[in-house]
Amino acid sequence: MRIKIESSNEMKNGEITISGKTKIGALKGLWKSKDAPFLNEEYDVELTLPMLYGDDISVEKESLSAQALVDLDDMLYLRGTCEGIDEDNIYIVRFDSNWIEMLEIENTNIIVNDVISFKVNVNQVEIYPVAW
Repeated sequence: MRIKIESSNEMKNGEITISGKTKIGALKGLWKSKDAPFLNEEYDVELTLPMLYGDDISVEKESLSAQALVDLDDMLYLRGTCEGIDEDNIYIVRFDSNWIEMLEIENTNIIVNDVISFKVNVNQVEIYPVAW
């Protein structure tokens, strides 16, 4: 997935929080690289998200499109389509043509082709730049 960096803040513990835009909306999380990103530059990145539980997930109307947004309480909301489920409760969720995440989800009734949404605190979102 690609993100255009809009802000970058180094915290007291040395971690860097970034905010940016993707094709489907806003994204914010912890930048997991020793090098700080440049503002207004685009990066190919991968995410690591925490384990999700059935109560964390909502099944939405099929007509809803993928979305990403960050609220004022630093919660990241994501919506995408489940494309597959493996035997270890790993769900393959597509957010965009070049953005697929493997999510660990427990206690859920999600099936393939469901549109799902969930929220996580931005401090639990790890953003890794991809080196080509």
